[in-house]
Amino acid sequence: MTKPLIIYVTGTPGSGKTTLAREISLKLHIPHLNSDLITSGVSLSIGGQEDRARELTKTVIPILQFFAQKNVSCVFDQLLQKSPEPEAVLDELSLFAKIIFIHTLAQDPISRYLNRELSRTDRSVSRKNLTEEKIRERATHHRENLAQTELPADYENPVLVVKTDGEYSPGLDEICDFIEKNYKNKEAK
Repeated sequence: MTKPLIIYVTGTPGSGKTTLAREISLKLHIPHLNSDLITSGVSLSIGGQEDRARELTKTVIPILQFFAQKNVSCVFDQLLQKSPEPEAVLDELSLFAKIIFIHTLAQDPISRYLNRELSRTDRSVSRKNLTEEKIRERATHHRENLAQTELPADYENPVLVVKTDGEYSPGLDEICDFIEKNYKNKEAK
């Protein structure tokens, strides 16, 4: 039996991960999971501030493993640091699924991130006490951390870098062709 596929969309905050992941999901007609929404769901359930690092290992990875164990391929988007997260994530997920990475790349993604966060109106529990000052602090942190997120880590899995300024480069059809080709190649092994 062939392992299910996890299309792991990663990149710097503001680089278009979630938008691209949604489009891939619709194009391939498979579920899209978003780490921000999962951790916000935990935060709503427990009535407190989310801990993204804890939720990655405690909640997000087990959800992806569950999907894979049920033979459900999916698209997943998350900010993935170069170190040490990729190894831990790959070790946990590759037992159950084949993983292909799509890495988003944009000019000045942190400004995009900051503008998006300052204009958000959602009512998540984790945002209730999030002041403009805290949002700007997060943006500064992400800017200082670009070396860990801007370019893809050295994965052993297939990786496609997609520029997200304006139209996707490569385009959505080429991205899906890359995914299908690499999934089929991995099936043959």
